[in-house]
Amino acid sequence: PAVPIQAQMIVARSLATGEILWKSHDVWDAGHQLMTIYGPPTVRGQSLFAIIQQSEQLLLARMDARSGRLEGASLLGECPHPSLDRRRLTQACPIIWSGNHLICTTGVGAVVAFDLYAGQIAWAYRHPRQDNLVAGQLFGQPLVGSRGWQWFHDCHEAQLVLSDGRLIYLTPESKLLR
Repeated sequence: PAVPIQAQMIVARSLATGEILWKSHDVWDAGHQLMTIYGPPTVRGQSLFAIIQQSEQLLLARMDARSGRLEGASLLGECPHPSLDRRRLTQACPIIWSGNHLICTTGVGAVVAFDLYAGQIAWAYRHPRQDNLVAGQLFGQPLVGSRGWQWFHDCHEAQLVLSDGRLIYLTPESKLLR
């Protein structure tokens, strides 16, 4: 069964003074505080965008950069609850821009392009997961080391690159450069 995961938090600080301007926990309603945030937000104009997961839903969240207020979230897809796929808790889902498309990895075997003007997924590419668990000492669980869960032998973070109209990417759940 799915168990609660401690919520993560986004904190905004003043560049001039370092003072905390807002914390997502203070400005989001209680229903949105129990979610997993996959990586740092990306800025576009006066908005912040981040990949978040609430229960079994993977979402693209849009926040007001000045206040931290959650302006909305668009469904990217369904995926296992983080308590059932704890390896994903160490992953970030980076976001890059191409025109009006936001392109991101998901941590569950897909890359998605979201059209901000249309408000919907423009395209998605699914690839097989090839996660490799490192044998642990407690019932086959992954080892915890200085770098977090040691569950893979390959890359440690997703990378997305746009080059000459092509997307090139590498994710921890796949062994292939695509």
